[in-house]
Amino acid sequence: MGKNTNKKTRRDVLKLAGGAAAGVFAGKEAAQANVSEPFRMQLALLMDVSHSMDDDEYRIQIGETANALLSKEVKDVVLRNLPMVIGTFQFSSAAGQVGDWHEIYTEDDLNRFALALKSLPREIPRSGTNIARGVSTTIDAMNRSGYKAFRRVIDVSGDGSQEINLPRSAKKVFKPFMDDIRGNIPLFSPLAAMSLTSMDGIDPPLSSPNAENNMALARAKAESNNIRINGLAITVNPDNDVYGYYQKNVKTNGGFVIQANGMDEYAQAIRRKLILEIADAGRFSPESALKRG
Repeated sequence: MGKNTNKKTRRDVLKLAGGAAAGVFAGKEAAQANVSEPFRMQLALLMDVSHSMDDDEYRIQIGETANALLSKEVKDVVLRNLPMVIGTFQFSSAAGQVGDWHEIYTEDDLNRFALALKSLPREIPRSGTNIARGVSTTIDAMNRSGYKAFRRVIDVSGDGSQEINLPRSAKKVFKPFMDDIRGNIPLFSPLAAMSLTSMDGIDPPLSSPNAENNMALARAKAESNNIRINGLAITVNPDNDVYGYYQKNVKTNGGFVIQANGMDEYAQAIRRKLILEIADAGRFSPESALKRG
């Protein structure tokens, strides 16, 4: 009886953030309730919204992730591993959480979240690719959320590797040169990467390695917080081994990477990925997790 009362209280907190599809993703602070009962899983969906991800590709990411959650295969796995809590995040050079954490107790809860996800706004500006900042920002949000979970997972999807910012001193030297040739270089060349990530003022270059600009440090931060990172590597250019990069640099110990050869394979890949990582949460009983904690 006490559990049902607590559940209702937490849902009431979420309702204060707004209703319907648009309201579901409003008011992050409202969802940061004092949650005493642990969830089986806390899942953060971290999506690439960098310069290489155009609007059509972004819509594929959110649309096919939503369709996967509504599919019978994924839904069956989710319903066997309730309750869980899900949040959505985006990264380019900057990163941030988009909307609330969503508590999933029932199939109706899952349906509401998935339908709202289809219209998730693109809130982070298109710029460079800073996976480390996305991961670090997500870890901080998970720690601040107040949720306890037996398994905490960051689900990263993207089509590029970590881009390294120029040091601050180099920005002054190269900016006039980059301004002169900005409109005459291929979009995905190294010069374009420097232009987009270091010269536009969207994300000032960081002068020393830390968890927000260094993937190894971001991954170590996740592991030290008992958070697993799984990856979905979208291969667009055969010469850019995104899958290999995610395998070597992004996933944590015990994590895995699924490959999608282009956006045409994204739907199949995200469905498989969600099944694997959510089913994995069921391998750990609350009793064993509490003993470890």
